[in-house]
Amino acid sequence: MDKKKKDVLNKAALILLSASLIFLIAVPILKVMTSSYSVIIKDKELNYYRGENLFICGNTIIVKRDSESVKNKTSLPEPDAGRFYYTILSMKNIISIEIFQEEEIIETDILPVPPQYLGRYKIRLQGHEGILVIGASKDRLYGSMRFPGWGKGAVEYLKGVRISSSGVRFTRSASTSEEIRRLGANYLFKQNFSGRYNSSGKVIKGIMINNRGERFEWEAEKK
Repeated sequence: MDKKKKDVLNKAALILLSASLIFLIAVPILKVMTSSYSVIIKDKELNYYRGENLFICGNTIIVKRDSESVKNKTSLPEPDAGRFYYTILSMKNIISIEIFQEEEIIETDILPVPPQYLGRYKIRLQGHEGILVIGASKDRLYGSMRFPGWGKGAVEYLKGVRISSSGVRFTRSASTSEEIRRLGANYLFKQNFSGRYNSSGKVIKGIMINNRGERFEWEAEKK
């Protein structure tokens, strides 16, 4: 094999090796950055703090953690994206890591659902007006919400949509910093909605409870 061919093969092997290394590094990072779970970490000094985008390699942890910590887990403050920052921790200094998986965006429910309970509604909540959509696909329910005058006016995909004889339930939330940026929110939030349909299914009235335990009335009317 002459020197020119050998150089070409060496360059090709180097390119292939570099591409493989980039792939092996990029894929885990991408998976971590788009993870849908959050964690509560307890260290050996008995501090509790929140985290997200967790990556563990051997005894090394890379995590986006909350700058605030407490000695009593029940006293953890509500998440605030402005307090989170990336840091490197050692597993040797950690007692436990609790993982909290976000609810699936779409949940299986028992059909048939009365067709008058599905459709596009005009929703009013805390002085804001928006669009609520509740639909069904095969054996699944899904929903979305959008408030044009709030944040970036982006579509929000609802979680845990359920319809029963007693009404409808779903969760509206932003549980990661990526969701906050996409929606234009100022902080992490979780709102649990429950409501009852009128006899025609054209109106829903209910209560929203946020992650601070505050209760607000909401109403939706079919467009």
